[in-house]
Amino acid sequence: MAVEEQGIEAVWPEGPRLKQALAERDNRMRFVREVKEGKLLLHAHTRASLLDHLKAQGYADTPSSLASLLEMSASLFTSDGIAQVEAERDRANEELSRSRGAAADAARRAVRAQVEAVEGRKQRLEAEV
Repeated sequence: MAVEEQGIEAVWPEGPRLKQALAERDNRMRFVREVKEGKLLLHAHTRASLLDHLKAQGYADTPSSLASLLEMSASLFTSDGIAQVEAERDRANEELSRSRGAAADAARRAVRAQVEAVEGRKQRLEAEV
């Protein structure tokens, strides 16, 4: 199957892992901010209802993310903890962007190689005629 038919996933096997890591960091940052700003009142929920509420509010339901939000250290809700969570999210986003860019470059190179191979075959066929 040609690279253009497979998409970027053909040359970006770490993509799903990096996307999941970013989704988990996004969840942490959003959760901390919403609690800090009083938009999310933890005491108004049971554990189960809070998890249902987070899903309904569009939090990414990754394998470890939602339940881990309820087990975060209280120190992450301090001003320096919030800065730490934001920095972790920014690093995950930068890693995803770098990796995606490198994969896109690799995909472009692979497509160019395929085009050159087809053009070479075309020239050989035209020379035979």
